[in-house]
Amino acid sequence: MKRCIFLCHLIEAAQRRKISLDEMLLQAAGWGLQGAEADYDALQAAPQPVLEALERAGIPLLALYGKCDLAHGGDLERARAMLSFAAAHQIRQVLIVPGYPKPGENREQITQELIRRLQVLCGIGAAAQIHLSIENFGYADRPYHTIGEIERLLAAVPDLCYTLDTGNFLFGRENALRAASLFAPRIHHVHCKDFSLRPIPGSQTERDDHGAPLYPAALGAGAAPLAAVIARLREYGYQGALSIEQFGVADPFSAVRESLSFLKKH
Repeated sequence: MKRCIFLCHLIEAAQRRKISLDEMLLQAAGWGLQGAEADYDALQAAPQPVLEALERAGIPLLALYGKCDLAHGGDLERARAMLSFAAAHQIRQVLIVPGYPKPGENREQITQELIRRLQVLCGIGAAAQIHLSIENFGYADRPYHTIGEIERLLAAVPDLCYTLDTGNFLFGRENALRAASLFAPRIHHVHCKDFSLRPIPGSQTERDDHGAPLYPAALGAGAAPLAAVIARLREYGYQGALSIEQFGVADPFSAVRESLSFLKKH
């Protein structure tokens, strides 16, 4: 399994420490970083400088993610463009955030529209040898929030892959370890995310489905069963990336170091 991180976290950490992205990448590589994951929109703003910085540091771009509002019949061409960009840069993992019902809309109708659009895109991705995936999103208004909703989408779209997000299950108080076992054959990417149930000075505050606070934390400093999930994935033969996601942590630089240290130990 390769240790990976969202590129935006390295950029934020570099800005906070007032160092260059090149310096941050070299620092992270020294801590054991083996790959990066990027937001499609952010990468489009300045693709060459970012890609060149990654190349200088010897860190490959392993995954891409982006929002496409398939739920309302739009953004199909944008999704195609994202897949084309991934293919052109030998990126094999693409996560799509496919939209969700607006207030007052019929959740079932939106889900059916998502299924139809995802079926089309998965065919395109498969032809380009790209694993197109969805993740268990943290907010309850998304029809891909719970284990049951993920199970339904994967059953309806046989070529759809799954990105396991360890922290997002804390929003619905579901079991990430159960999801790792249930969906093991379809897991092609993992977002390693952690939340503390106790306040962390300087961190943002999220709320779970019941209104209880969740505080973004470095890996291993929160309530997500990360060590057990990683061990379970290893049992099932998972060899993909473990991608650190840490939006809202108090100190991005320290969190990068601590999270990479955690992954190296597990």
